[in-house]
Amino acid sequence: MLARMPGFYARLAWNGRASRAIVATMKPGVLAALIAIAGCGKSSPSENRTASGAASGTASGTASGTAGGSAQPAPVKPAPPAVPLTADPGGATGKVRWAASFGGFGTDYARAVAVNAAGQIAVAGYFDGEATFGKLGTRKATPSADAKKPTSDVFVVGLDATGAPTWVDTFGAARDDVANGVAVGKDGTTVVTGNFLDSLDVASSDGKIHLTAKAAGSDDLFAAAFDKTGKPLWLWTSGGIDSDGANAIVATPDGGWLVGGSFTGEAKFGPTTYESMGGTDALLVKLAPTGDVQWAQQMGGAYNDSINALALDGAGNIYLLAEFVDTAKFGGAPLPNAGDAYADLAVAKLDPNGKHVWSKSFGSKSAEAAGGIAADPAGNVTVSGSFEATLLLDGQSYNAVGQYDLIVAHFDTNGATQWVKTWGGEGTDIAAAIAADASGNTVLTGWFEGSVVFGEKVVSSKGNRDILTVKIDPKGAITWIDTFGDHDHDQARAVAIDGDGNPIITGVYRYAFDAVTPPLQSVRKPDEKLPNTDILVVGLAR
Repeated sequence: MLARMPGFYARLAWNGRASRAIVATMKPGVLAALIAIAGCGKSSPSENRTASGAASGTASGTASGTAGGSAQPAPVKPAPPAVPLTADPGGATGKVRWAASFGGFGTDYARAVAVNAAGQIAVAGYFDGEATFGKLGTRKATPSADAKKPTSDVFVVGLDATGAPTWVDTFGAARDDVANGVAVGKDGTTVVTGNFLDSLDVASSDGKIHLTAKAAGSDDLFAAAFDKTGKPLWLWTSGGIDSDGANAIVATPDGGWLVGGSFTGEAKFGPTTYESMGGTDALLVKLAPTGDVQWAQQMGGAYNDSINALALDGAGNIYLLAEFVDTAKFGGAPLPNAGDAYADLAVAKLDPNGKHVWSKSFGSKSAEAAGGIAADPAGNVTVSGSFEATLLLDGQSYNAVGQYDLIVAHFDTNGATQWVKTWGGEGTDIAAAIAADASGNTVLTGWFEGSVVFGEKVVSSKGNRDILTVKIDPKGAITWIDTFGDHDHDQARAVAIDGDGNPIITGVYRYAFDAVTPPLQSVRKPDEKLPNTDILVVGLAR
């Protein structure tokens, strides 16, 4: 089940709920617990899809196959040709354009951000107690059975291009429910995905719409859709008696959605029941615009594997970043693991129908953790993550400077490595997420401790941990670096880039964010020594 992580990292790293990816790849070290992206849970195999105004029922779709295999993809339109990169206009600054803060006295945590070409932004995560979302007012999480142990509800908030909130929805039950991913379609439809325990009731603000579902057992995965005004459209859930979770979602060119995560034991996706090959298997599910399952694939090996991040290129090809143990398949030949009992990273390309194109792995005999993956329109793909000790990629060794270092690796559309960058200091430095623009630039975000050297520039944190954002050109050169932080703990968890190339980052902070005037202040009690985190969203200039 979703649970609070014990000790130091529960306070300073994640401030709360253990994630599905943590469960999938937990090792004796702490790195997997530091940057894993999702949630947990499960019961007898079941799947539900509820549409606005309709009763709950079994999802329809064209998937078929045998348990333990991949469902056959539904017919889709031919993919468009590769999209060429646009010329970079230059003049990039990374300056803060706006910032927004949401939260209350409880733990408020942003885990995902997305934006469409029209500048419609969505941020998702979880909160407990009460949280205020600007002019939209205060929302209350479902009370816990034990008042001394508050549990979390899901939040998803829509923002306009200036960072002003336009709508918000929250949902959950008496135990922990968490959002891990969010996507915004061309028409402004927003779909949030994650994990839930017990039940869900996704309701409209006027109370006229209630989309409900019950978990099959422990944690189940969900995807909930909203129109551009925040009106609930449909709710899809699935899972079995063990732990299942959704870590990532992207909008597909046909108006549908692609969900990545993992499952354990038996679980039903579409008409097919799957059985994991090991502890947890990686999972990829294609949903229609209506939330019906079109196809599903399981990937992995005999141990714990999960898909942590997803991206699409301009032709609709699929790119995934995964963590795996021992040996695992991600649509192609088995990939070796350099770390034996530790998780390595895998990156794979699939065509729009889910057919394998290429896959490769990299790692070390110590711990690595997946951050994010980004694909530019032409199909060049960049991944981010964190590693300790010595990492091997294509036979080349990369040594960590300190405890955990940042890594960014860039591949062409055929999977050939183009460049690799690593940075770090003596502490823990985390590359949590990455996004690409139409010119092939990428923006990395995460956090760092102490001092980190980026070529000729050294950045130093003001407090325990500071937010780090780095823009990198297509050749791997740094364009600009931003750091933000107060005297305690601040971190960025996700990044998206709008149609004009402007990054939006989201994460958490504890005291003040002084990059805007007047500074943003977290919600905290007077003289509180260790306040809970609030949600931070920052719009940067390209």
